[in-house]
Amino acid sequence: MNYLVEDLLKIHTPHHSQIQWLIMRYFSRLGYEARTEKEVWRNRKGRIDVFAQKGSYSVGVEVDDCSIRMNSIEKLNALKPSLAVFVLKGYKYNWKKTYARFKYLKVKSLVIHLQSAQHKWIYPKEKEFRKINESADVKKRDISKCSSTGSKNLNGAKIRPASGSSKPISRF
Repeated sequence: MNYLVEDLLKIHTPHHSQIQWLIMRYFSRLGYEARTEKEVWRNRKGRIDVFAQKGSYSVGVEVDDCSIRMNSIEKLNALKPSLAVFVLKGYKYNWKKTYARFKYLKVKSLVIHLQSAQHKWIYPKEKEFRKINESADVKKRDISKCSSTGSKNLNGAKIRPASGSSKPISRF
């Protein structure tokens, strides 16, 4: 997968459609069946920017501006690919906002910022497993019952509704 990071960092265009096309062409050369704008249903219709599949291994790619959008996270969580890739194309990059949204990721993910050539791997299932093991007196057989521990909101912020609405939730 390090080749994936190196090859994606070679993209030097800020244009969304060109980035999609270059990523699709990259996966096609590797023998994947790749396409752009794959439809996914998550309480409403959405589209994944690039989807590539080879056998049972699949990759979903979303191209965003300066941070990962909640809409992108919801679409890739609904698709459940083997690897979710978030390509950030903007010149400015909001690490703080992106890190705050990592807790919503449910699939193995890679975040790449093209302009600064930075990348970060996120393994949410391992993080959840670690949280469960660190809690006091949790038995191994109870781990399967606690699988939703990673989705709890630990910072006190409200979770977006399951309807897929992009409107913020009122606190009153």
